[in-house]
Amino acid sequence: MGGADAVLARARKEFAAGEYRWVAEAVNHVIFADPGTQEARLLQADTLEQLGYQAESGPWRDFYLTGAQELRHGTPQLPGLRSPLPPDVLRGMPGAMLLDYLAVRLDGPAHAAARTPFL
Repeated sequence: MGGADAVLARARKEFAAGEYRWVAEAVNHVIFADPGTQEARLLQADTLEQLGYQAESGPWRDFYLTGAQELRHGTPQLPGLRSPLPPDVLRGMPGAMLLDYLAVRLDGPAHAAARTPFL
C-alpha cells in the first residue's frame, strides 16, 4: 500500500468518510509493524472509539472502548500475582498440578535465603 505513511493518509481519509472497520484493520497492520507509531495508535484509538459508540452489543462496546483506552494510556499495571495463566485456569487446577506449576515458576535458589514464616 506504499508504506506506513501512505496507509495512514488513506486511513485518515476513510475515517472522515465513516469507514471505521476498514480503518481499524488497515491501521492495525501499521501498529503491528511499528508499535511505537504514536500517530497510528491515536488514529486506531479514535477508530475503536467510534466503533464502540456505534456498537449495539454491550460487550462489543466494552471491547472497543477498552482497546481505545489501552492504545492511548497503555495497559493498567495492577498489583498482585502475575501469571501467564488466567485466574479461572489456576482455580481449576488440582492441588498437585498447581504445586508442579509453582515449582516450575519459582526460582528456588534465588528465594532460599528469604525465610518467611508460614502462620
